[in-house]
Amino acid sequence: MKNYYVKNKNYCVNKYNYCVNKFNYCVNNFGFDIQTLGCAQLASPQGSLHFVNPYPDLCNLQGNAQETELFYYHPDHLGSTGMVTDNSSIISQGFLYAPFGEIISEYTPGWETDRIPKYAFNAKELDEENGMYYYSARYYAPPTFISRDPMFEKYPSISPYTYCANNPMKYVDPTGEDWVEREVDGVKEAFYDRKVRSQADVNKKYGENSGVTHLADGSKVGNGQYTVYNDHKNNRDGVIKDKNGNVVNNDRTILQNEGYTIFAGVTDKSINAETLHNNFFGTSYIGPNNPKDYNGDDNYDYIPRNPSEMPAFRHDQAYDAIGTAGIKGALLDLRTLKADYRLIKECWDISKNPAMSAKDRSIARKTAIGFGTIMGIKIKLTTPF
Repeated sequence: MKNYYVKNKNYCVNKYNYCVNKFNYCVNNFGFDIQTLGCAQLASPQGSLHFVNPYPDLCNLQGNAQETELFYYHPDHLGSTGMVTDNSSIISQGFLYAPFGEIISEYTPGWETDRIPKYAFNAKELDEENGMYYYSARYYAPPTFISRDPMFEKYPSISPYTYCANNPMKYVDPTGEDWVEREVDGVKEAFYDRKVRSQADVNKKYGENSGVTHLADGSKVGNGQYTVYNDHKNNRDGVIKDKNGNVVNNDRTILQNEGYTIFAGVTDKSINAETLHNNFFGTSYIGPNNPKDYNGDDNYDYIPRNPSEMPAFRHDQAYDAIGTAGIKGALLDLRTLKADYRLIKECWDISKNPAMSAKDRSIARKTAIGFGTIMGIKIKLTTPF
């Protein structure tokens, strides 16, 4: 018997490695490239083509008929499976839960045996051997986890074994929280990462010793003045609320204070804080890797805290104003000479200012020397013989 899992119009046939959804088609095990047209075509293992309707059917393994054993999972507001229907819209299975996820009643007990895994409460797989749900990082035996929350130190008032702060009708634990936090030069930064859903994802992306941690719903940031909530459905539109419960504007908003920076903006045009501190000397603006928004376009919403970086910040804005950037602007565009001179002078002044920190003076001196060399090369390259 083949195994199928269907959720939110995503179709997976595990045994034979088919993966099909409404707009993108692939057949991993056989290596076919699928051409997507107005009415998409699905290649069978034999190479023949079968037209697929807007809610696509799967070909059977022989490629000569429709696969009828396709099942649809219908979730409630918590993502829990309420019922399962087959390809003919006939109810095959259904669940009734207690608040913490215990299954009170099943429409067809034993239906999943040898067919598909039992994805039930919060769409998590129920291990029928031990009666617990698998939440990736931990096992959940309703109404508590059997191991402690790896982030228990952040919530001293809540038991590390508690499920969703004892409010399972409102919250879910999706195994990953999308708000993340890190510390840079003594400043805690909280921002939204659209590509992580677990601490394992964070470790894989940033490194196990990166100091970046994910934040659960209800986590406090900004010296306890703000609370973060994640977008568990689309992993895009996280929310931050202030201490009065008001939602902070999520369009390009940055909250800065002593000791913290909160990047509350999560819209496409908001700065993606992941792209900060990736330039020379760990800065955001000294070098070619300018900060980006979530669309990947240059973004200057973030104002650096270090004085040594401010000249480069203004320099990049000047380049942007005249429509140039990168190596080409630095080496070949004579329109940038005024901005280049200003950068060098401001950095040189900082490097000689005893009121500045040793780190700022060092970075400013290196920037002035480096860009002075670049400007000299530009003058030489653009001067007629």
